[in-house]
Amino acid sequence: MLGDAAIPTATLILGANLLGGLKGTSTPLWTIVGIILVRYIFLPLLGVVIVKGQ
Repeated sequence: MLGDAAIPTATLILGANLLGGLKGTSTPLWTIVGIILVRYIFLPLLGVVIVKGQ
């Protein structure tokens, strides 16, 4: 039951952190774009490659 909530919780925490970064000028825009690209494009593709490669 705890594992089922891990991904939605991580997504909510990431969204809250990114929203805080967008409101303040402390985090550059390209850093936020890089985090989004890695989290939602690179990591899922890496997971597919690892699973299909075995």
